[in-house]
Amino acid sequence: MAKPAPKKPAKARDEKVVSSDADLIQKFSHLYPVHDTKWIPTGSLALDYLLGRGLPMGKVISFFSDYAVGKTTTSLHMVRAVLDADPENVVLFIDAERALDESLKLSILGEDYKKKYGKRFGHFRTSIYEQVEELLVDFMGTRCLKLVIIDSLSNLKTQAQFDGEERRIGVGASYQSQFCPKVKDFADIGRFSVLYIAQIRANIVTVGRADSLTKSSGGHSFHHNNDIELNLKVRSKIYDGVKNIIGACVHVSSKKNKVAGNKSAFMFMKYGYGVSNVATMVSILKWSGLVKQGGAYFTLTHPKMNVGGGIGVPAKVQGNGGLETLVTEHFGHIVEVLQSEGLIVKYFQEFTM
Repeated sequence: MAKPAPKKPAKARDEKVVSSDADLIQKFSHLYPVHDTKWIPTGSLALDYLLGRGLPMGKVISFFSDYAVGKTTTSLHMVRAVLDADPENVVLFIDAERALDESLKLSILGEDYKKKYGKRFGHFRTSIYEQVEELLVDFMGTRCLKLVIIDSLSNLKTQAQFDGEERRIGVGASYQSQFCPKVKDFADIGRFSVLYIAQIRANIVTVGRADSLTKSSGGHSFHHNNDIELNLKVRSKIYDGVKNIIGACVHVSSKKNKVAGNKSAFMFMKYGYGVSNVATMVSILKWSGLVKQGGAYFTLTHPKMNVGGGIGVPAKVQGNGGLETLVTEHFGHIVEVLQSEGLIVKYFQEFTM
């Protein structure tokens, strides 16, 4: 009977060969550094709640709604909050729709905004993809860029389209599919937030029923290359004494939010002013039962609050105007107390469902 062939001696293992998945990850981890997400407050209690703790650095956010809901007003409110957060922060507003006029900037940013912010607030009127890319590359190298607002992505076009040299159908969508991934990479590398402002527009259906009209907020690339989607809808309108619309209670819902989760909240908005945190806080106080109404008077009582001349002393004011004034004077203190007891988060969780 033939003897079995002797086994060949095992070759010595090459030390350079990766022995496990853990070693593989360790070997290549320097190529993909992990960034701790940092936030800058948005200036809105509702938006901070939805986004986590504020604007997440390195993320792309889409901000869309029907027309005349307050997207530009809210975005300028965020601009003011980011610029006030640090004297070195820089914000770019790419105004492709030419919708941001001087009166709106003066009313929200303040009449002295040019002196106060100087070149840290860049307002650029351009609708050319290539020019936007150049701006991002130039500013991201400073490491001071914290927020880029593009209003709106659907209005951007290539230089060839703008000059009338390119008329092919679908060129805009094709370039958008290249532009959006670039912006996402720029945001991650430069550690700044990008805010796309987009208006929900109707897609006219030519085949089928006449009522088969659908709405969308942009192309596929627009949705695939963002990290968070915020959808704004007007819940109710706010009127002045002569029935002029001066603001709105806006419902905001978030999608695709892997950091803070998908949530919904609402914020009070005053057109030409910004987001009213005072109105939101008044609503929270009434909902929580800390404010009691008796006739034309409101009484605010809390054992840890010092708003009535001493800790735990009730504060009595007349009318909604008096209540708003009281909350404005002690806003930071009231927010601190309610946050410590989790009432603000609980309110958004229960009231906005």
